[in-house]
Amino acid sequence: WSAFNILTDGWFSFYDENGTPVTRDAYTYLDYVMGENLEGDIPLWVYPRKKVGVKQLADVMRDHFEGTPMDMTQDIGAGGNALPYRWRPMEWKNYDGETFINERAIATQQTGFWMVGQARNYVPDVVGGILWTMPPPPTSPPCTPASPRFRSASVRATETFSTILPPHLSGSTTAFPTHATRCIM
Repeated sequence: WSAFNILTDGWFSFYDENGTPVTRDAYTYLDYVMGENLEGDIPLWVYPRKKVGVKQLADVMRDHFEGTPMDMTQDIGAGGNALPYRWRPMEWKNYDGETFINERAIATQQTGFWMVGQARNYVPDVVGGILWTMPPPPTSPPCTPASPRFRSASVRATETFSTILPPHLSGSTTAFPTHATRCIM
């Protein structure tokens, strides 16, 4: 829901089972997504309201649901430091013995890397396809391009930049300002 909401500006556009175009406010599905009313459903896919770029997809892959009803820095699992991460084990019990399971953000401290593919038809084929890669941790280093023509150079550049970041910044979204991580590409 959160990724759909970001990429569609809060409006889910899709075709229903009869092939009729439908557009609804994303918050129409919030009670279902939050597990409060499982009688409804949610679209399997939605159409973005405008062209989606690499930067938008990178921002979604770095997301912890900040600023949404699912903001992981605001619930009990965030602890006293408002951390968006949930440590292992994912299952825990309260003082009454009730069992709960922690949710998982899109970006976690366990993410090894992620990639976003970009196909560019306006440049020669040999450089048209790019995989934008993100080394760990997924929330702070810059995305770097990788293609068959400059793969080794981009890997070296990523490793160099990631080691230049002070260690206390490279693994923490609280020490590395959100606005900065959203601008690095």
